[in-house]
Amino acid sequence: MKSLHWLVFLLILLTMATIVSYERYMNETIMVDISSGHSLDIGSDAKSNNGSSSAELLDQGDSIELHCALRSHQYPYPYCDIGMSLGAAPLGINLSQFSSVTLDLSIDGPKDPFIRVYLIQSVPVRSSKPQYLHDKYNQIEFKPNFYDNKVEVPLSLFRPAQWWLEQTNTDLLNSGSELTNIIAVRVSTGQGAVDGDYVIRINSIAFNGKLISRANLYLCIILAWAVAGALITYFSFQSAKKQLNASHSKAMQLQQVNDALQLQTKSFQQASQRDALTGLFNRAALRDRLPDWMNRVNENQDRLSLVLFDIDHFKSVNDGHGHDIGDEVLVHLAKIVSQSLRHQDLLVRWGGEEFAVFCPQTDVKHAEMMAEKVRKAIESSEWPAELNITASFGVSEYYAWEDIGKFVKRADQALYQSKANGRNTVSVSGLDQLNKA
Repeated sequence: MKSLHWLVFLLILLTMATIVSYERYMNETIMVDISSGHSLDIGSDAKSNNGSSSAELLDQGDSIELHCALRSHQYPYPYCDIGMSLGAAPLGINLSQFSSVTLDLSIDGPKDPFIRVYLIQSVPVRSSKPQYLHDKYNQIEFKPNFYDNKVEVPLSLFRPAQWWLEQTNTDLLNSGSELTNIIAVRVSTGQGAVDGDYVIRINSIAFNGKLISRANLYLCIILAWAVAGALITYFSFQSAKKQLNASHSKAMQLQQVNDALQLQTKSFQQASQRDALTGLFNRAALRDRLPDWMNRVNENQDRLSLVLFDIDHFKSVNDGHGHDIGDEVLVHLAKIVSQSLRHQDLLVRWGGEEFAVFCPQTDVKHAEMMAEKVRKAIESSEWPAELNITASFGVSEYYAWEDIGKFVKRADQALYQSKANGRNTVSVSGLDQLNKA
C-alpha cells in the first residue's frame, strides 16, 4: 500500500508541475509582418465593384504600408485592403487553439477612421457563387488610435461579417464564427469610410496560443489519474476477490431488480411529463431541459426565446358548442402548431387553452417570425364545427443570468398586449432593450 501512496504523491507533483509549465512555457505564436515571408495582395472597390478607388503598396523597411485614395462617385461604399496569405485553400491554418491576436497597426485618414481585420476561412465549395462567397469572412472593427495603435484582441470577438451572411443567405445555426482552415488575414478600411486619402500601416500581427489546447491538457491529466485510480482500485479489491465471487450470483439478481425498477421509473416519469388530452409536453417536462438552455445562454452567449399563446375566446367555444368540441379544438391546435415548429423547439401545454413554445438557439426577432407563422397557420386552418379559431401571442427572449420568472412574465405581458390590441396578433417584450444592447 505504501507504493500506492507514493504513486498518488508523484501524480500530485506532476500535475502541479504540468499546469505551471503550461501557463508559462507551452506557448505558440504565429507572426505576420514584413519579414515573415507571407505573400501579400492588395484590393479595392475598383477591382471588385467597378469603383474608382486606388491602392498602392509601399515598402517602408520594417512595416507594411498601404496608401489608399477612396472615391465614391462610381461605387457608394469605397474601400481598400491588403491581404496576407496564411495557407492555400482548402487547407489553411487552424486557429481554434489560439486565444488572441496582437494587432500592431494604424490607419491615418479623415475623421479618425475605423479599421477592419478579417480572418478568412476556406469552406467547401457548394455552388457556382464567386470564390469570395465560398470563403467565410470573420471580422472585427475598431479604431486603432483608441488603443495607441496596438491591442491584443480575444479571437472569440471575431464574428462573420454581416454582408457575408446576407449575400450567402446563411441560416442562424451556421452563422457562428469558425477559426479552422484560416487561409488569409486581411486589413481594410472600415465602415463608413469617406472619400479621401488613407494610409494603413501594419507593423505586425501575432496570433497567440498554446502548443496543446487547455482541454487536451486536462484530458491527459484526467487520463493519468484515471489509470492511477484503476490501479489503486484493482489492488485494493484483490483481497476481497473471494468474497465478491461468492456473492456474484446474488449481485446479479439484485442488478436485474434495479434495472427493472429503473425502467419502470422512467416510464412513470415520461407519462407524468405528457398532457393526457393533446399528448404535448406539460410544465413538468421543463425541469430537465430549461436549466440546460439557461446555462447555454449564461455561459456560452447562446440565445433562448419563449412564445406564449392562447386561443381567442375559447370560453365561448366551450359554452356554445360543448366541451367535446373544445377538446377537439385543443387536439387539432396541438397538431397544426407542432407541424409549424422546428425540431429543436419544445411545444408545451401551459394550462387550459394556453400554450408555450420554448425556442433554444433563437433570438427574439426569429422567435417573432416563427410566432407569426404559427398564427397564420391557426387562422387559416379548418376547425371542428366550422369554427373560426385564432390565437394571440407574446414573445420574449431570456437575458443572461436573469430570473426565469421575469423571462416568462415578459412573454405573458406581451400576450396581454396582443389581447389589448384586438387579439389574433403577435407582440414582443424586450425587443427595444435587445436592440440597444
